[in-house]
Amino acid sequence: MKNLKIRWRLHGDEVEPTTRQRGINVYRELQRQGYDADKWETGEAADIIVLQYGMRLLDEALSTGATVVTDINDQLFAPHHPYYKETMAGLQKVHAVVAGSPRLAEHLRRLHPFVRMIEEAVDRRYFEVERKQHKGINIVWMGMHDNIVYFDEIDRVLAKLAAEYHFTVHFVCPPIDGFRRSNEAKVNAKPYSGQFHAWTMDTLLEQMALADIAVTPLFQQEWTWCKCANKMLSFMATGLPVVAPDVPSYRAVSQHGSDSFLAYTDDEWYDALSSLLRDAKLRQRVGTSARLKAMHYSIEGIGGEWLNLFTEVRPK
Repeated sequence: MKNLKIRWRLHGDEVEPTTRQRGINVYRELQRQGYDADKWETGEAADIIVLQYGMRLLDEALSTGATVVTDINDQLFAPHHPYYKETMAGLQKVHAVVAGSPRLAEHLRRLHPFVRMIEEAVDRRYFEVERKQHKGINIVWMGMHDNIVYFDEIDRVLAKLAAEYHFTVHFVCPPIDGFRRSNEAKVNAKPYSGQFHAWTMDTLLEQMALADIAVTPLFQQEWTWCKCANKMLSFMATGLPVVAPDVPSYRAVSQHGSDSFLAYTDDEWYDALSSLLRDAKLRQRVGTSARLKAMHYSIEGIGGEWLNLFTEVRPK
């Protein structure tokens, strides 16, 4: 295997979490282990090329004679997604498909003969977060662009809880959404105490260190059921107790009541959050178990899963 040239065609840059956790961090771990793995430059010859997050440059990758693997996160079953059409059009041309979640893998197996499910690798920096002393109780959330809309699912629950407990929800996301609207204005309009923080990795790590609870709301619909579990696992790696929607990806990596809480109805969200808000020992116990669980999805472990895949699809 170490004589093979393995390359990733990346989706974004160094600071984009998905790009790091599904690409950069993985090939750097393989480099550490002595494998010839790196970013792919267009036209470069290789034995295996991974197209991250879509089919852009598919023809160029195939023209090199490489085994081409497409790494699909969640866009396949979202027709509104900008990469949906090109993904569907190129799916039958690739040699293997990697899916980022169990639900997505289930769908893809109906469309391609070679599908493997591999979680995102949890960035090492999340494991290095150290709790900081602070006043009050902080709930943290992170998201990109328009993801704040998922709070429509739990705003009424948080508003009800705000009448009984003192807490602040810290939103770490870009200043502007995909429609050029202010995310800070959305936070300021919430019916409970909220604070906006413009997304950078340093800001996120700081807010994780000051948090007591994390939430990862989602809509209950097919597209979001296909999303991967990286957001939940990232919070778990910091030792935070997470309350998450009961969807297939989160269910697959957690144990309700032990290392996290899963909720579907308003009552379930309320019960989980109120238990954590009033019980510091419960927060500590669940957070400790959460960090241990997240270790199963370390870069070293996920790197090994990629190596197993490459062993199967490598040129003969």
